[in-house]
Amino acid sequence: DSLLGEVFFQSDYRLKSVCTFPDVKTKVPAHLTQQEFMQQYATTAMNQKLCRVNLRAGNRLVPGEVILRVSPTRDLVAFGSSKIQVVGWIIDLQGQVDKETTAFIRTSLTKYADFLTEHYDEYARVYPEWHKLTEAAKIIAFARWAIQNGYALNVTEEPKAMVKLPAQVNGFWSA
Repeated sequence: DSLLGEVFFQSDYRLKSVCTFPDVKTKVPAHLTQQEFMQQYATTAMNQKLCRVNLRAGNRLVPGEVILRVSPTRDLVAFGSSKIQVVGWIIDLQGQVDKETTAFIRTSLTKYADFLTEHYDEYARVYPEWHKLTEAAKIIAFARWAIQNGYALNVTEEPKAMVKLPAQVNGFWSA
């Protein structure tokens, strides 16, 4: 249980609350829950169809573009911007499902993930775990660059701070 593991865990847990709870709007004015987003873009007819569907959807945070600038002598690496991307997908879809509804849901999940990606920096300003994830992406990008370029990275001492992640947490449910 490392500090990096804690950043991953806390960031993922925050993502679930962002997707579920509307009270985030008090901190991020542009915020929409996943359900609000889908309802906003659905026609009245599609909203009626969605009432007859049981959807379980997932979202995850993945490293986007990380800018690394390497000196010509390759002995200095400077970090530029770091982006995190949100990816959404259907876990399970049951009920009165047809092709039109499935296509709308898939498209909506992608658009919602794009919406969260677009507003990620706004969320990261109020949720430190998301800012830490952006910084962690830089370290991961550096490690990948070093390995791809034949550099060995050695940690001179064991990290002193270790974290005990919970075995279980409260779940999220929205109706």
